Amino acid sequence: MLVDKETGARADPILVDRNTGKPITEATHANAPGPAASARVQRRLTKPRPQKDGQQ
Repeated sequence: MLVDKETGARADPILVDRNTGKPITEATHANAPGPAASARVQRRLTKPRPQKDGQQ
C-alpha cells in the first residue's frame, strides 16, 4: 500500500503521460515497436488485437 508520508492517507496512484498530463489507459495508449525492435517484436506489436467487451 502506498501512503502519503505526512498524512498517512492511502494514495491512489495513476500513470500519467508527462508530455500531455493525461492519464495512460488501455483505451488511449498502446505499445509500439521501438527503433531496435526485432522483426518478431514488430510483428507482435503491429498485429491488431481483439477488443475487450464494451470497447470499439
